Amino acid sequence: MEEVEKKGEEGSTSNGGG
Repeated sequence: MEEVEKKGEEGSTSNGGG
């Protein structure tokens, strides 16, 4: 899992899922 601002999986990203 890479901590990068990416809009992919809901709640899976560091930003909280967008």
